[in-house]
Amino acid sequence: MVVLYAKIFFDYQLYSDSLLQVFFFITQIYGLYNWIKHKAPDGKVVVLPIKKQRFLMAILMTMILWFILSIVMQQYTDATHPIWDGAIAAFSVTAQILLMRRNIESWYLWITVDLLAIGLFTVKGLYPTAVLYSIFLVLAIIGLFQWRKTISD
Repeated sequence: MVVLYAKIFFDYQLYSDSLLQVFFFITQIYGLYNWIKHKAPDGKVVVLPIKKQRFLMAILMTMILWFILSIVMQQYTDATHPIWDGAIAAFSVTAQILLMRRNIESWYLWITVDLLAIGLFTVKGLYPTAVLYSIFLVLAIIGLFQWRKTISD
């Protein structure tokens, strides 16, 4: 799927999202390995909250990445929505890293990404992708509630 979306996003001049698919391809392999390696004895995923200070640092780094992506795409490409596209890409990178580490805070970022993506893909006329991200939004909300329950158990 990431290869297909890399091509689609490139064709629709959403270059940050296109590059993001390459990142996803690599990190999904690592994430799967990391999750398998760190399962609980009962086979469940061990959910880890992140310290508030570390999460705030992650958000700061996300904002810096967003700024850089937006400027680069605005200055050096014909991207149609470089700031919006850059936000989706930057928040997705942080969300993916936190998800690979099994940090519950990743779900808050995925919810943010999904909301931004639904809007951008609707504006771009990528209606099936907007619907897909609407489904991702529901799954992210469910994931957040399930992981919260795991932590409180």
